[in-house]
This record gives sequence, C-alpha cells and structure tokens, in this order.
Amino acid sequence: MTEHDFSKPRTLRGEILDRARRLTEGERCALYGEPKENFRYAAEIFNALAPQRRGPLTPIDAALVMLANKLARLVGWSGDPRAHEDTFVDAAAYLAIVYELLVAEWDALDAIDGRN
Repeated sequence: MTEHDFSKPRTLRGEILDRARRLTEGERCALYGEPKENFRYAAEIFNALAPQRRGPLTPIDAALVMLANKLARLVGWSGDPRAHEDTFVDAAAYLAIVYELLVAEWDALDAIDGRN
C-alpha cells in the first residue's frame, strides 16, 4: 500500500477543499477575523432583524441571513473597500432580493385579500 502525497490535491474536490482551506485560514481570516466571531456578528445582526422569528425559515429569512453574513464581514473592518468590492456587491444583491421577495409576497396577499 502506497502512501498518498497530501501536498498536492489529486481530485477536483481536493482542489476545492485546498482552496477553501487557504482562504479561510489565510486571506479571509486576515480580512474578516475568525469564522466563529464573524458568524457571531452575523447571528446578532440576524437576531436584530428578526427578533420574533418562529417556525421554519422562509426564503426571505435565508436572504436576510446571507445579508447578515455580508454585513458581519464589515464589522471592525478597515482598509481599501475596493479590494473587497464583492462584499458590497453581494450585500446589495441580497438586499434587492429581499425587496423583490417581499413585493411578490405582498402582491400574492393582495390577490388573495382583494386589496388593490
């Protein structure tokens, strides 16, 4: 039985996992802090957005969780914002998605209730 050389991934999944490890233990950790702290901030933001949440998460809740994650990355962050434009773009996208979902939900209620 030959030993595997783990210094280089030999599968696509290995490449993905290696890249994820490099990012989460290196660049992203340096930029946004330890994941536990980042997710704690995201949880605090989400709890502030939805303090009365009961039951299963909705698509709107899921988009808010994703937005909270992006906002948490900005807590205590400094530096050139252009270097991480994707965080701002993603946050704007999630917020636009929340708006779109809320409008669709409101329109569906209008159709049921005969409002409008």
